[in-house]
Amino acid sequence: MFDKAIEIVEKAKQKGVKFYLPVDFVCGQAVSEQTPVIEVAWQEIPKGWLGLDIGHASVVLIKEILKDAQTIVWNGPMGVFEIDKFKMGTFEGLTELF
Repeated sequence: MFDKAIEIVEKAKQKGVKFYLPVDFVCGQAVSEQTPVIEVAWQEIPKGWLGLDIGHASVVLIKEILKDAQTIVWNGPMGVFEIDKFKMGTFEGLTELF
């Protein structure tokens, strides 16, 4: 689906649509409360690790974006919110909407 994702980003640029992606992630080696956790920029995710939540810099970015947004298209949670260590991004970002 990588090619499709690039196509969507390019179409957004062509139409002047602001399109944002997370800049950092809370990562683990498994979807588990017991997994070790690191927070890194997207390009620094180690091989074999999973991006399981957005990081703190992404939360700050999203909160800033939401201040002036008129229309928001949001596709699901920002992390595996069912697991406490991966729910911060979902709940911190959503608090700005309500």
